[in-house]
This record gives sequence, C-alpha cells and structure tokens, in this order.
Amino acid sequence: MRLTFFTLALFSVVLFGAPYTTLAAEGKLRISTSVKPPYCTVAMDGYLDSVLDALMRRSGHQYAIVRLPAERAMAALHMGASDGEMPRIRGLEK
Repeated sequence: MRLTFFTLALFSVVLFGAPYTTLAAEGKLRISTSVKPPYCTVAMDGYLDSVLDALMRRSGHQYAIVRLPAERAMAALHMGASDGEMPRIRGLEK
C-alpha cells in the first residue's frame, strides 16, 4: 500500500508539476531527497533510487537527484528550486 501511494504521488509530481518548472523546459527534473542509505545511495542502487529510475524511464523524463537535509529539501521545493521530493509522507502539509 505504501509503495503504491509513493509511486502515485511521485508520478503525479512528474506529470503535473513538470510543465511549470524551468528545469523541465530544459528536459531535466530535480528531485530532492534527505533519505539515507540503504534507501537512497550515491551509487543509485538503493530501493527508492530504483523505484524513481523505473518511473522516470517509463515517463520518458530525465532527472537528477539532489541530496539535501530534510528542512532544506522542503524549502527548495517550496521556492521552486526543486521539482519534487522523495519520499513524501502523509500529513506533511500540516
């Protein structure tokens, strides 16, 4: 259930958020994360890395993962410096 929610949330960010960003116009999305290994690794072989890679390949988008502390990742997202964040948790907007 959590994987389905995560995939659906990430997919909606990619499809609906991409046309409104400058980096999307250049063809590359910036996805920020504060998640540490083993879920997200620098070698891109973590669990969430593989889910994001599969999603981006299927949608045809290029992307770059930006590793930031949690608070800076959210600030970058709100300022428009990032196109998405993984993973998002339920209730974060509160």
